[in-house]
Amino acid sequence: VVTDLSPKCFQQCPQLCGPIDSLVSEYMSSSSTDGMLPKVCGQQKVFNCMYDSDNFEACGKVLAAGSQLGLHLPMSEEDFQQECSAESKRPDSAPSKPAPAAPAAEPAAPATPAESKVCPASENSVLSVVTDLSPKCFQQCPQLCGPIDSLVSEYMSSSSTDGMLPKVCGQQKVFNCMYDSDNFEACGKVLAAGSQLGLHLPMSDKEFGEECASSANGGRLLSSAFSDPVMV
Repeated sequence: VVTDLSPKCFQQCPQLCGPIDSLVSEYMSSSSTDGMLPKVCGQQKVFNCMYDSDNFEACGKVLAAGSQLGLHLPMSEEDFQQECSAESKRPDSAPSKPAPAAPAAEPAAPATPAESKVCPASENSVLSVVTDLSPKCFQQCPQLCGPIDSLVSEYMSSSSTDGMLPKVCGQQKVFNCMYDSDNFEACGKVLAAGSQLGLHLPMSDKEFGEECASSANGGRLLSSAFSDPVMV
């Protein structure tokens, strides 16, 4: 999914694959970027490739995506070096061990019904980043698949959440499923991830209703926000 942001970046800096694979795995298990900067700085020479003049144009989207997820990655090599230097002087910092290359994947065991792929009708590989945060949320609210698939596609093309809230509010009844008492525990991670990307999604049904009520265009976008949703 990260490589889809800019395949050329990883073609020009293939040494990034192992460290970023480890960081993505850690983020997917915790939904947190806490403690990641020391690990990035522990591989400073590897990440420096992104700032090379021949690579920066291709790698800029990857750097920006890290910042949107809460892992601030400077947009210049000088700033990156200064940030890592400051990080190394913190009392609680310890050198990070180089991340090993990702091992070859072993054949997966057959999925049980509870583990079956969610949103199976979607052909958007990036959607799995969202659904993997909480598969149970999408199993309990399968009607979310189409609208969130559309939002993810829009975000991947623009790296911006501008204008998305009215579209969410245009599908308010669909998104209300996440706030149902039976679903909120499973869907909380998805709501939190939206806020980390800059799309503030309230953590209560009441606040969501109030925010949509104050959105001037929410009602008018109901018919056009997701004209061709992915069917589930």
